[in-house]
Amino acid sequence: MLRRILASLSIASIAIVSLPLASFAAPARGRNSERRIEKKTAPEFDSTNNSTATVRVLMQTKGAPSEAHDGALMTARGRRKATYAALNTVVAEVPLNEIENLAKRSDVAYISPDRPVKSQINLTNETTGASQVQAGTLLNTGFDGKNITVAVLDSGISASHPDFIRRNRSRVIASVDFSGSSRAGDADGHGTGVAGVVAGNGIASEGYAGNYAGVAPGANLVDVRILDENGIGRASSVLAAFNWVIENKQRYNIRVVNLSMGTPVRESFHTDPLCKAVESAVRAGIVVVASAGNMGRTEEILGYNADGSPIYQLAYGAISSPANSPYAITVGATDSR
Repeated sequence: MLRRILASLSIASIAIVSLPLASFAAPARGRNSERRIEKKTAPEFDSTNNSTATVRVLMQTKGAPSEAHDGALMTARGRRKATYAALNTVVAEVPLNEIENLAKRSDVAYISPDRPVKSQINLTNETTGASQVQAGTLLNTGFDGKNITVAVLDSGISASHPDFIRRNRSRVIASVDFSGSSRAGDADGHGTGVAGVVAGNGIASEGYAGNYAGVAPGANLVDVRILDENGIGRASSVLAAFNWVIENKQRYNIRVVNLSMGTPVRESFHTDPLCKAVESAVRAGIVVVASAGNMGRTEEILGYNADGSPIYQLAYGAISSPANSPYAITVGATDSR
């Protein structure tokens, strides 16, 4: 049953309404120590080979994006595609050989490519908190998510699903699409499954041996679509979603964001654009819950099983971005098989 899949949502995501913000102190520099050289471009841009090919980038600005940044992009023969004021980030298309000069500007903090992201989910016997809800014990405490709204950043939510209906009205109170897909709704199904783990009330499983209610069956949901029908998206879509959530937090009483998606970690959380978006949301008073990821192995094939299936190189301790952010509640899963 899909409802028994751990979709990176813990009951803590509903009960907690704020997170302590970690402070990071820079190490003291000795009088004769060398001045640290600030790296302001992602590893993918370490060697551009003077290429004039255009690439889509995420340019983090120092302070709010301004006309000065637009002017710098024009000088670099680039084009601004979007501005996310709540995240101090500009999405732009820029020639590769101009990225280094842009990064040297004092009003630019970091430049990274618009990387792909994908959905994440792993199997487990039980979801943390869900078994107590299904047994009825947790509901007796009053912690059912009522009056809380969870924004699910995923492939969409089927708002008419019975598990999201209360008094003939859907608890999916708003929907917005940043996926860029021509197909509407949740053609992939991943987002609806995740939303069921978050806030399904178990109505659709009535008459079966088990009850498949989610961890917060009284919560409202906001459908923020960032993944297409194949469960694939872009980092810029995630940033657009976070920007929208922060700007509409009070309108929909959004207290929690759930991310069951990610991408491999390529830089520190101090500069990673997804991690910076998580930090901005937490500083705005929103709890962010992120999946640890499905990165228990690499894509390197070491051999083959008797049935012909590949044997992959294992990877331990691999956490995807933005789950590596200390501002997020990172949730893992176990594979019962």
